[in-house]
Formats: sequence, structure tokens, C-alpha cells
Amino acid sequence: KRRGRYKMDLSGRGAWIGFGIHENKEVTGFCGPYDLDGRSWLSSALLQVGTAPSGEGNLLTQDSSCYYPDRLWMRLRGKGLEIEQTLKLVSSTAAILHIQSKSSKSLWLYGDLNKGDWTLTDNILWSKLPNGELLLLSFEADVELRCHQGKYEARLGKADTRVVLSHYANPITLEKALVAAKAAVEQSTKLGEQHTVRWMNYIDSN
Repeated sequence: KRRGRYKMDLSGRGAWIGFGIHENKEVTGFCGPYDLDGRSWLSSALLQVGTAPSGEGNLLTQDSSCYYPDRLWMRLRGKGLEIEQTLKLVSSTAAILHIQSKSSKSLWLYGDLNKGDWTLTDNILWSKLPNGELLLLSFEADVELRCHQGKYEARLGKADTRVVLSHYANPITLEKALVAAKAAVEQSTKLGEQHTVRWMNYIDSN
């Protein structure tokens, strides 16, 4: 697919990563992450939603999307399917993707890195990027994962699921990053709710 153009949102509690919405409607995930420090896209769309592995014959396309103060939102539709996605930057190092489907049809997540390879540890994909930064994708326990070099596929276990993307520009041990990623996905519902409350309080006070 062509890369096309991006609209990018760089908000999020001091985060050094950014995400956006692709103008190409066939891209079924948010653009990014974009490394603000390195001034480069780590992936054109790291978390795309599909109806088959690697997006083969994907029935879904973007139907609508919006930037809200506390999140990015996107709706996908195709062949009677409807999926909503929200992305929240809940800290300077973590974003939570929430996927909700109105169908029982199996869904897949897929994506690839522009540079670097994935390693799978438990249900966490991680990559030490060429610039030394660390990128992790943490999935819920019922998600089936496989990866090869810079590509991965994840079969979602249910119609309502969350994935945590973590990006560390500053030095951190892999062990600490894996522990934090696991804790974040286990607490993802609470973290997302707290994030929205912080934004609503900020808006109300201004």
C-alpha cells in the first residue's frame, strides 16, 4: 500500500512519540509511532486491524476518525463488520489501544517496523531499535502471537481487547521494561479511565 499522507497528534503527557491518522482509508490502524527525538517514523502503522493474518484480503477500511483531547478514535467497517479503536497516551512512555468489535468474527493485528526485529517474551513483543531505544507491544493473555524479523501477527481472543505500546528513549533494563509492560496491560482499563478523568478535569478547569 502507498504510504500517503498523515495527520499527526503529538499530545500526551510529555511523550516522545506521536501517532496520527492515515489519509489512505485502507490503512486500518493509527500511524506511528513517530519518534520525536529521532525525527522518524518507527512504523507507518504498527497496529493494524485485519480479518486475516498480515491483512491478507482485509475486509475492513476506515469509515470515520476523529481527534479528541484525550484520545484518537477510528471506526472500521466492511462486509457487515464494525470495529472501533481508541488510542490514549497514558504516560510519557505508554499508549493503550482499545479495540471493540460488534461481530464475533476473528480479528488480527499486524504491523512491521521500519528498522529492527521483534523478539517474543511471554505475550510481549519487544525490539531494541538501532538507536538503542526500546519498543514493546504487550498483549492480553488470550492473544495468539507470532513474529518474524520486523513483522508480527496477533490473533485476538475476544471482541473487546487492549494492547499497550511502550517506548523508552531513556536507558532502562529489558527486565524492568517487560515487568512494566505486563503490569500496564493488566491495568489497562484503569489506566485508560484515569487518563480520561485527568483530561476532563483539565478541560473543566480552563
